[in-house]
Amino acid sequence: MDTQPKRRELDAGAVGGNNAFWKEVAVENSKDRDEYDRLVSQDGRFDAIDPGHIVLHDSEKLKHMWKEISAKYASAHARATQSGSHESDFYDFCNGQIEALYVSV
Repeated sequence: MDTQPKRRELDAGAVGGNNAFWKEVAVENSKDRDEYDRLVSQDGRFDAIDPGHIVLHDSEKLKHMWKEISAKYASAHARATQSGSHESDFYDFCNGQIEALYVSV
């Protein structure tokens, strides 16, 4: 997702959240589809999340959100796999960030 852009992409401004991948993510995010209205986990910690409620974001915002959430997940994963960590619940390493837990599901 974050590979080096080609010269023509730089010249056209098709970098960052303005590239074709993130534009397609923005289009898909705006669609009202039944399969998007379900969570992938029945964990009660996700009960407050309503995936059927669509919040429109542009491609730049979606890329920024993904980078933030994936960084939270990476930090939690690093803590979870650190030597001496023996907690059985990944959420114990998420510092209360439910989005990091959801990425792990």
